[in-house]
Amino acid sequence: MARDARKRTKSGKWGLTEDDGNIDRLPVSDFEDKLPKIRDRLKETSVKFKEEVNALLGVLSSYQDEDLRSLLTRLDYNEFYRQPETAAGKG
Repeated sequence: MARDARKRTKSGKWGLTEDDGNIDRLPVSDFEDKLPKIRDRLKETSVKFKEEVNALLGVLSSYQDEDLRSLLTRLDYNEFYRQPETAAGKG
């Protein structure tokens, strides 16, 4: 089934169709090996995203242009990205 889904995806169609049955019926073991890798990639991506947003906010804060300062306020309205790393991850 996975091979068929990849084929359909490469050809620009949906990977799974109604004919493939219920995805809930796939064995859990198919996902157990992949889940830790996905979690690691998600964590790495999250850290990188926060770093990039903080860099952007730092650049925006150095400009005197009113529109850019307004953008800074909108992007970080509740100062989520300005909080220390330990506090930003909670919530």
